[in-house]
Amino acid sequence: MLGVVGFQNHAGWEEWRTDKRMQDLARKSPRLYVKDGERWRCPPAEEFAASYGLTFVIRTPSELNETFVANYEFIKRYYHNL
Repeated sequence: MLGVVGFQNHAGWEEWRTDKRMQDLARKSPRLYVKDGERWRCPPAEEFAASYGLTFVIRTPSELNETFVANYEFIKRYYHNL
């Protein structure tokens, strides 16, 4: 999933993929997708976005804080039942 994000000090794109999908993509396209420590990156996309003053970030579920997710799910159920 690809989404446009805006923050107070920057704007850009976030691409959400599963860890397994990222491993598959990196195997098929090692020059496009690389793992840098704990994070996945796509240097060509980052360079393209930067040329327009934007950012590009790949996100995976492993980055999510478990407490945040649990709280989100709880609140989502609450608002869904209103």
